[in-house]
Amino acid sequence: MNFLNCPLFQGVTQTEIEKMMDCFNGKAESFAEGKTIISYAENSDSIGVLLDGVAVVRRIGRNGDLSVQELLVKNGLFGEVFCFGAAKDTVEVVAVEKCTVVFIDKMWITRPCANACGCHLQIIQNLYFLLSEKVQRLSEKVELLSKRSIRQKLLYFFHRQCAQEGTDTFLMPFPFSSLAEYVNADRSAMMRELKKMREDGLVRINGRSVTLLQRDREEE
Repeated sequence: MNFLNCPLFQGVTQTEIEKMMDCFNGKAESFAEGKTIISYAENSDSIGVLLDGVAVVRRIGRNGDLSVQELLVKNGLFGEVFCFGAAKDTVEVVAVEKCTVVFIDKMWITRPCANACGCHLQIIQNLYFLLSEKVQRLSEKVELLSKRSIRQKLLYFFHRQCAQEGTDTFLMPFPFSSLAEYVNADRSAMMRELKKMREDGLVRINGRSVTLLQRDREEE
């Protein structure tokens, strides 16, 4: 298992990671499209690293309403928020595409390991940084959902992606069907709006490649 590009293990060598996996009892599992990777309904103690594939973190309210909180791509981390506190609603991670995940028990993250690995502190520091980043992303998600129209939501999302990439063109990290879930819109309605946005000269779309043609406009 190669974790060198995973933010949780930044600053740690592959050799050190392999030794830590023995301490963590980390194990990789595969999940088919549509399968539930984990549910935090019962306050699970596992933190997951998505090695391959695309997954979605979604919350199921007590009245049955479903909302997508986060979309996960390769090297994405999940469970670091939910396993350290009781969730009032059911939170689950579901595979959008075939996924490979490695699970780590939270106790091995928060406590020194038996071998006193010198890189353990680095992992904890990385985790705190990732938690800070996740808070920022959740704040952006709240801002996105506050937009009144599908067009506004899409433009907001596209602008954030462009800002992250530092360019007017970016590659969608997940299918457009997952984007519809993320912006809380009907897929057919979202695709119609994307067509109108292309006709209005706001975006150019080629497969998963999206180009903002009027990047200074985050409107309507």
